[in-house]
Amino acid sequence: MIGYVTLGSRDVQKAAPFYDALANELGTPRMMESDSFIAWGKPDGPAGIGLTLPFNGEPASVGNGVMVALAARDTDQVRRLYEIALAHGGKCEGLRARAAKASMPPISAILTATSSTHS
Repeated sequence: MIGYVTLGSRDVQKAAPFYDALANELGTPRMMESDSFIAWGKPDGPAGIGLTLPFNGEPASVGNGVMVALAARDTDQVRRLYEIALAHGGKCEGLRARAAKASMPPISAILTATSSTHS
């Protein structure tokens, strides 16, 4: 159902290495870019991520309660993505236990890290 998720950034070029590193681990290349926008994904693939300067020209801000989940193959890849995020300027927001639903991948925990260049 979701085609892509777009995140606002105050400096797309500064934030790009953070997302390039995560996308590289996931095998997802850049598919579109300009000075103010970059998108990672695969044509006809799963949902991608776009990073952009806000269209209205206002500063980017964090949406409270907004979360974007990256689909990892297994727990080891979750840990690698977490370490990659921290190594590229992310900050730890804590450990969240995954919901016990059959539709969730077999990952014991979701570790979150966010880029410091969004707001």
